[in-house]
Amino acid sequence: MRKNEEKGRNTGTDTAERNAVELFLEDVEAQIQYKPAARRISKELYGHLEDKTEEYKSEGLAEEEAMSCAVRDMGDAAALGVMMNDTHRVKLPWVFILSVVMAVLLGIAGNIAEYGSGDFSFEEKLFWIAGNSIYFPLGLLVFAAVLWKGYPWIVRYSNKVLAAAILLLSLMIVISELNYSALERWLGRIGFMATYMLSLPVIILTVPIMMVLAYKLRSYKTAGIIAIMCLFGIQFLSYSKSTGTVNFSYRLVAFAAFLISMIFMGIKKYFRSSPQKAIPAIIIPGMLIAGLWGMENKEMLSDFSLQCFQPELHAKNAWDDSYNSILIKNLLPQAKLFGGLMLPEETLKDYYMADWYFDGKEDTEIPNRIYREEHWKYASKELTDILPQHYHNNYRIAYWILQYGWGPGIFLLLCVAVVYALMLKLILKIHNPMGKAISTACFICLAGQTVLYTAGNFGFQFGWFTAFPFISEGNVSIVMNMMLAGLIASSYSYDHAISEEEELKIFRPLRKKVTAAD
Repeated sequence: MRKNEEKGRNTGTDTAERNAVELFLEDVEAQIQYKPAARRISKELYGHLEDKTEEYKSEGLAEEEAMSCAVRDMGDAAALGVMMNDTHRVKLPWVFILSVVMAVLLGIAGNIAEYGSGDFSFEEKLFWIAGNSIYFPLGLLVFAAVLWKGYPWIVRYSNKVLAAAILLLSLMIVISELNYSALERWLGRIGFMATYMLSLPVIILTVPIMMVLAYKLRSYKTAGIIAIMCLFGIQFLSYSKSTGTVNFSYRLVAFAAFLISMIFMGIKKYFRSSPQKAIPAIIIPGMLIAGLWGMENKEMLSDFSLQCFQPELHAKNAWDDSYNSILIKNLLPQAKLFGGLMLPEETLKDYYMADWYFDGKEDTEIPNRIYREEHWKYASKELTDILPQHYHNNYRIAYWILQYGWGPGIFLLLCVAVVYALMLKLILKIHNPMGKAISTACFICLAGQTVLYTAGNFGFQFGWFTAFPFISEGNVSIVMNMMLAGLIASSYSYDHAISEEEELKIFRPLRKKVTAAD
């Protein structure tokens, strides 16, 4: 505690125990964002601790043990601080909230442009637009709920949250060990989607949960850090090779977010240990986890590296993601500043059959070539017919550039950049250590997905595509990413609680002329 407050404390208290009391009170203060109230509450709590200590001493306990029991009786410091802070009104980051809503509207507009075209009836178009956009309003509802109660709820019920998370992780480890091909064979498409889609939120949302656990174990210093690194390592390495391909990119993002966030906490001394001790305790296990994962996925890493940096050595047919990268790199330089790319029908056919690249050398035994030849007779001969599969999802940026021009494409990227700039601005303003750690992890998870997605849209795809947060219709991933954004906004709102005194300062009465009637 502060020196001027120490003078009023029991000078006979053991130094180690006094430090434990000070750490407890500091944790309470960290959750109370109106600092005058925080200091007042801290003094009151110290008075309660002294009274409790005297009670235990009267029962025959030694002073050191009595003080320890008194601290224990007070409960979780962070949860107590949250309860105290709830007496103040939160300050919502309205600019950031509106930016997220605008990004979601851009995603819905993309769906309308995609599924609203073609030779289909109005009912059919409406069906496809609604079916592929339903997760956007659901995501906004999740965003609002997490914004309102997310951070304080996590702090107040952190023990229950962590217990539920461990149970969920254990369940997902069991699921991941089942071969998703077997599930697909047993349950059809549902089996595959259950393995793939349910694993995405578990992989990503594990990171902020780990930050909560890391913060709760910070008093254990180096031992706590090593425990967190081991727990994450077990979870990270638990997914089998059978599901590793589809989850590869998300696991990469999760590992980077976790390691960077842990290093950040170490540098900021959140672990109550010097950076000289904390950083090696993070880096060494982190390198070990990365090494084990790299050895297990050596072939996959080599394969995806070729796909990203030398796709021409990796492309074997027109269904390859490597071929998609080659195609995108060829088409983007032809795009206009404004307006869609117009190609002659013969050129469109060349692209559609992939003869422009394979020059007729593609293996004729591959069924998709026969399919393409037959389908071309009935195709609408438009740009969308030659774009990579799932272009409406995986190639949303490239699609905008090719369909509407570089101007609208750059506008889309700028809109997303604004969302992330506002997000980063919020995080920099957060002072609460736990809130800052959680928000940092959430930001890296979102930014990592965006970086991989954008790189793939310019012909540098590494692994399977991630979602384009807030924009592409990633179904479950939309809801997952809205939860991450909601946690950041919730941490900021909670960190910027407004006291009654501040509300009175903000309030300005209307000025009017004083009349005789008054």
